Amino acid sequence: MDGREFVITGTVTVDLSSPAAPSVPQPGAIIVGPVIAAPTTDPPPRLTVYAPELLRVNARNRVLRFVIYSSGSGKVSALLGSTDLGSASLRAGNNDVRWTLPLSLVTALRRTTADNLLSLTSLSPSGVKGATLTRHVVIVASKKKTRR
Repeated sequence: MDGREFVITGTVTVDLSSPAAPSVPQPGAIIVGPVIAAPTTDPPPRLTVYAPELLRVNARNRVLRFVIYSSGSGKVSALLGSTDLGSASLRAGNNDVRWTLPLSLVTALRRTTADNLLSLTSLSPSGVKGATLTRHVVIVASKKKTRR
């Protein structure tokens, strides 16, 4: 029976001498229970940082790098001690995030560990702040090359 061809035909007869009368519309929907207001702004994404609690930054290239998972689009704002590193755009899924630390901050972090707390705050596309995650940052000396 599969693959057989068939034809459907039909006709409609319209009486143009009498005008059509509209029918009565269906009754509206009945809402049972309380009405819950929808949010007026986008929620900030949930973040998961795939990095150890202690992030090591090489003193030579000064790049702070880690992978962060975001539940949606938005941004992540970074604050290292009292220094604002700026923000990075996020998309849903895994994101490779990198910041090059200023040389003055690297020398300051070598001397003290009081300002080595990295705070990562999620931001929605409209700027609503979300949860803050923290990690510690340590500056490690670069290995000296030996000449042969």
